[in-house]
Amino acid sequence: MCSWSNLWVSARRAGNATAEAEAADMLISAQDWPAITDIDPVQENPTTTQEVLDTETGETKTHTFQDPTQFYYLQLVSEAVTEGDIRALAKALAEDAYCIGPSLVPEFPAALPPGFQGR
Repeated sequence: MCSWSNLWVSARRAGNATAEAEAADMLISAQDWPAITDIDPVQENPTTTQEVLDTETGETKTHTFQDPTQFYYLQLVSEAVTEGDIRALAKALAEDAYCIGPSLVPEFPAALPPGFQGR
């Protein structure tokens, strides 16, 4: 994801339509790769609730939180690429793909997770 995203962004910025289209096809089709679907066939980000006991008050409260599957972010990647939105792609990767190390995204440092940007 990281390397294909880097290629897509580089090609888009350079106006290389052929390389951009090739990278886009790979990024959009990733949701259907057997290596992905075998691990995460649903790829979604549902909310779930959990009862939590407040030890100070003794009250039980219901908390709602996101409970994403491992590769849910591929939908965000696909949407960003389809819409040509480099910022949305960077956000999806930085928050969920963990493109750790600038060697994976040398032309796309915005895809690095917080704490790795600027290195």
